[in-house]
Amino acid sequence: MDVLKSLDESPAVDQYEVDQFRSWANGRHYKLQIFLRDGSVLYAREYVDDKERCYSFHWQTERGELIRRWDNAPHYRHLSTYPHHCHEENTVLKSQPPTLADILEYIQRKAIH
Repeated sequence: MDVLKSLDESPAVDQYEVDQFRSWANGRHYKLQIFLRDGSVLYAREYVDDKERCYSFHWQTERGELIRRWDNAPHYRHLSTYPHHCHEENTVLKSQPPTLADILEYIQRKAIH
Protein backbone atom coordinates (compact mmCIF):
# COMPACT_ATOMS: atom_id res chain seq x y z
CA MET A 1 0.00 0.00 0.00
CA ASP A 2 1.25 3.47 -0.86
CA VAL A 3 0.83 4.70 2.74
CA LEU A 4 3.25 2.15 4.18
CA LYS A 5 5.60 2.63 1.23
CA SER A 6 5.75 6.37 2.05
CA LEU A 7 6.78 5.50 5.61
CA ASP A 8 9.36 2.94 4.56
CA GLU A 9 10.95 5.30 2.03
CA SER A 10 10.96 8.51 4.08
CA PRO A 11 14.33 9.51 5.54
CA ALA A 12 12.42 11.41 8.26
CA VAL A 13 10.92 8.23 9.74
CA ASP A 14 12.75 6.27 12.41
CA GLN A 15 9.98 3.74 13.08
CA TYR A 16 6.20 3.51 13.09
CA GLU A 17 3.34 1.62 14.70
CA VAL A 18 0.17 0.67 12.87
CA ASP A 19 -2.76 1.04 15.27
CA GLN A 20 -5.40 0.35 12.59
CA PHE A 21 -5.20 -0.38 8.91
CA ARG A 22 -7.96 -1.52 6.59
CA SER A 23 -8.24 -1.20 2.86
CA TRP A 24 -10.92 -2.19 0.39
CA ALA A 25 -11.56 -1.75 -3.32
CA ASN A 26 -12.54 1.93 -3.09
CA GLY A 27 -10.94 3.14 0.09
CA ARG A 28 -8.87 2.79 3.22
CA HIS A 29 -8.74 3.70 6.88
CA TYR A 30 -5.63 3.89 9.01
CA LYS A 31 -4.28 5.21 12.29
CA LEU A 32 -0.51 5.40 12.69
CA GLN A 33 2.06 6.58 15.21
CA ILE A 34 5.17 7.68 13.38
CA PHE A 35 8.34 8.26 15.35
CA LEU A 36 10.65 10.65 13.54
CA ARG A 37 14.42 10.84 13.53
CA ASP A 38 14.48 14.13 15.43
CA GLY A 39 12.46 12.64 18.33
CA SER A 40 9.16 14.24 17.33
CA VAL A 41 6.03 12.18 16.64
CA LEU A 42 3.44 12.31 13.87
CA TYR A 43 -0.02 10.89 14.56
CA ALA A 44 -1.68 10.17 11.23
CA ARG A 45 -5.23 9.07 10.59
CA GLU A 46 -7.19 8.98 7.39
CA TYR A 47 -10.45 7.59 6.10
CA VAL A 48 -11.12 7.76 2.38
CA ASP A 49 -13.70 6.20 0.10
CA ASP A 50 -15.58 7.17 -3.07
CA LYS A 51 -17.60 9.86 -1.29
CA GLU A 52 -15.47 11.34 1.46
CA ARG A 53 -12.04 11.89 2.91
CA CYS A 54 -11.40 12.68 6.57
CA TYR A 55 -7.85 13.18 7.78
CA SER A 56 -5.70 14.51 10.57
CA PHE A 57 -1.91 14.67 10.64
CA HIS A 58 -0.80 15.84 14.08
CA TRP A 59 2.93 16.55 14.46
CA GLN A 60 4.22 17.16 17.98
CA THR A 61 7.42 17.35 19.96
CA GLU A 62 8.49 14.42 22.07
CA ARG A 63 7.11 16.39 25.06
CA GLY A 64 3.67 16.50 23.43
CA GLU A 65 3.71 20.14 22.27
CA LEU A 66 1.98 20.85 18.96
CA ILE A 67 4.28 21.69 16.09
CA ARG A 68 1.64 21.60 13.34
CA ARG A 69 -1.62 19.79 12.59
CA TRP A 70 -3.32 19.45 9.22
CA ASP A 71 -6.97 18.40 9.12
CA ASN A 72 -10.28 18.87 7.38
CA ALA A 73 -12.66 19.10 10.33
CA PRO A 74 -15.56 21.25 9.10
CA HIS A 75 -14.85 24.53 10.85
CA TYR A 76 -13.01 27.77 9.92
CA ARG A 77 -15.45 28.52 7.11
CA HIS A 78 -13.73 31.86 6.50
CA LEU A 79 -10.70 30.15 4.95
CA SER A 80 -10.68 29.88 1.18
CA THR A 81 -9.47 26.27 1.48
CA TYR A 82 -12.37 25.27 3.78
CA PRO A 83 -12.55 22.66 5.22
CA HIS A 84 -8.81 22.06 4.72
CA HIS A 85 -6.59 23.93 7.17
CA CYS A 86 -3.61 23.59 9.47
CA HIS A 87 -2.89 24.67 13.03
CA GLU A 88 0.46 26.15 14.04
CA GLU A 89 0.75 27.47 17.59
CA ASN A 90 -2.37 29.63 18.04
CA THR A 91 -2.83 30.28 14.33
CA VAL A 92 -5.09 28.55 11.81
CA LEU A 93 -3.80 28.67 8.24
CA LYS A 94 -5.12 27.78 4.80
CA SER A 95 -3.98 24.41 3.54
CA GLN A 96 -4.39 22.28 0.48
CA PRO A 97 -5.43 18.68 1.21
CA PRO A 98 -2.14 16.84 1.87
CA THR A 99 -1.23 13.20 1.56
CA LEU A 100 0.90 11.42 4.13
CA ALA A 101 3.80 11.59 1.66
CA ASP A 102 3.33 15.40 1.46
CA ILE A 103 3.46 15.68 5.26
CA LEU A 104 6.58 13.53 5.52
CA GLU A 105 8.28 15.62 2.84
CA TYR A 106 7.33 18.82 4.71
CA ILE A 107 8.76 17.43 7.98
CA GLN A 108 11.93 16.32 6.19
CA ARG A 109 12.45 19.85 4.84
CA LYS A 110 11.62 21.65 8.09
CA ALA A 111 13.02 19.49 10.86
CA ILE A 112 15.13 16.57 9.76
CA HIS A 113 18.53 17.36 8.28
